[in-house]
Amino acid sequence: MGCGKSTILKKLRAETAMSKFSLIDLDDYILQQHCEQEGSLADLIEKIGFPKFRELELENIIKLSRTKNTILALGGGSLSEQTIAILNEKGWSGHWLNTNFDICLARIRKSESTRPLAARSDQDLQDLYQERKGQYSSYPSFTDYSQLLEILKI
Repeated sequence: MGCGKSTILKKLRAETAMSKFSLIDLDDYILQQHCEQEGSLADLIEKIGFPKFRELELENIIKLSRTKNTILALGGGSLSEQTIAILNEKGWSGHWLNTNFDICLARIRKSESTRPLAARSDQDLQDLYQERKGQYSSYPSFTDYSQLLEILKI
């Protein structure tokens, strides 16, 4: 939801110390697996619908949770109690980026054609932001990793 996860992954890929890790953005991974041609996440969701997309997310989270030395960036909507339980069972830890809403909103509005949530009103997005923020902070295995934004100067 515009918090900076994809940008952080790009920066981490450039760090030689990170070369031992697979750095996977779940949205990009799903696009590579399920789109025959170039298209955006918004295009895929429009084609298959949100419920089917959520199924693809869960299916791929289960698949990728079996991998070692992987950093997996998940879209905000993919996190559920079931997802957290799957990742915790596999020994994964979670970190979330507590990015200011106004920054998230500006990023969403800047790239509306590729962001599925861009069709929502600013108020709907703020409500979703608050809901997800409460959800993330309620998971004991999750830590706020916002300092990574400052370290990487994002």
